[in-house]
Amino acid sequence: MHWGHVRSRDLAHWEHLPIALWPSKELGEDHVFSGCAVMAQGRPMIFYTSIGRGKGADVHAEQWAALGSDDLLTWQKHPANPLLSEALHRDVKVYDWRDPFYLEHKGRHYLVLGGNLNQAKGGQAVVLLYEAWNGDLTKWKYRGELFRHPDPQVKDIECPNFFRLGKKWVLLVSPYGRVEYFVGDFDPTEGAFGFQTRGLLDHSDQVYAPNTLLNQGKRRLLWGWVRGFKGGLGWDGCLTVPRDLSLDADANLLQQPARELRKLRGPGVRQANLRLTDTVTPVPGVRGNALELDVEFEPGSATAVGLSIRRAQGGARDLRIAFDGRQLDVAGTKVPFVLKRGERRLRLLVFVDRSVVEVFANGRECVTRVVEGLDPEAQIELFATGGPATVRSFRAWPVRSIW
Repeated sequence: MHWGHVRSRDLAHWEHLPIALWPSKELGEDHVFSGCAVMAQGRPMIFYTSIGRGKGADVHAEQWAALGSDDLLTWQKHPANPLLSEALHRDVKVYDWRDPFYLEHKGRHYLVLGGNLNQAKGGQAVVLLYEAWNGDLTKWKYRGELFRHPDPQVKDIECPNFFRLGKKWVLLVSPYGRVEYFVGDFDPTEGAFGFQTRGLLDHSDQVYAPNTLLNQGKRRLLWGWVRGFKGGLGWDGCLTVPRDLSLDADANLLQQPARELRKLRGPGVRQANLRLTDTVTPVPGVRGNALELDVEFEPGSATAVGLSIRRAQGGARDLRIAFDGRQLDVAGTKVPFVLKRGERRLRLLVFVDRSVVEVFANGRECVTRVVEGLDPEAQIELFATGGPATVRSFRAWPVRSIW
């Protein structure tokens, strides 16, 4: 396992760089697992999980660091490695201990890591908290258990992200299934996190192990790993579009595509106040398999509204996104969804990228699906069934390459 490396000046256009990290076999490393990057006293620093020899419960996990050059292009393993070892836990045995994530709060420096306390038997999936002794982040102490998953069926937690958003704290966990979020309060004195709300980051298990960054100290941006592609392609997985995170008044997580993605738009097509009367309406001038769509429906008396993306002739059925007043169905992934009081419209932001579709519904719910490759001449159709509905706004843009 290696760390790939890309860079961008604008979050829209990207450039491939040489591999950043790889296992130091001469030091006993077999893998370099997930982690994060920070600035430590002006120096770029990666924290990651170093996996040594061993299998199963006997695998040897430590938390290592690498220091970056000023231009971030090359990384050298830290001479003080390992920075955190299992000896910190004393008589507590942590299984599947991995994926450090850094946070700073009131001048104090912390890491959170995931794992479990009972060899993944269920009921003891935890996020653990650590605090740095020194400013260069090389000496750490174990603060204890920050969070234990309330579901006794959950066996393990991977890739925890813990960060402040407004006046609340958000914890993201990847529990071998759909990524969950918890929103609540952090007590740094006690090293405890209590949550008031929880939900799903994405309603598909094809998004996993997200990571976030704080952009210029203001915006919390997230990328997820998209998985579930067929084999034999020479690659496996990609990233979601960058998502801007925020909270609503009830401490539910909101997600929007980062505004920088607008730089990729080609010439757009706009329509307004389209009347749908129990029919399928093709949208002229919109074709392709790399598209951004922004559609606002007023469902009216229709029993269902939505849009379809036509696949290649002779291929599988169309990709269909439908809302029936109770749930949103994205290519077979069904999400409980109703319009809240004061919401008269369903707004769907849809990113189509050949074999990946990402859907944002009113900023509240997200669904990402890996699909069969879409026709470069795919057509968009709008529909209403069981009665009339109105498309108050339809906008579409071809999306240019990020490379």
